[in-house]
Amino acid sequence: MPPRVLVVEYQPLLRKGLRELLGENGLAVVGEAWDGADAERLASTLRPDVVVLGFTRPVANCLSVAREILRAAPQTEVILVA
Repeated sequence: MPPRVLVVEYQPLLRKGLRELLGENGLAVVGEAWDGADAERLASTLRPDVVVLGFTRPVANCLSVAREILRAAPQTEVILVA
């Protein structure tokens, strides 16, 4: 079974591109979020293997979102993408 991925990106075009790129490479994109609150909620309910977190927001906010995702779903790996 392919890794289950949650894509988190503020910009809709970048979010779509990430989703397509991951899907074309055999990964199962199980959800998308555009902000930290939505990302935390989806991570806790979907329990993805990996969260791909877009780095288009300020660094401090991005790291805070990553921390909250890891609290909500400790088994999940978070990858920051610039």
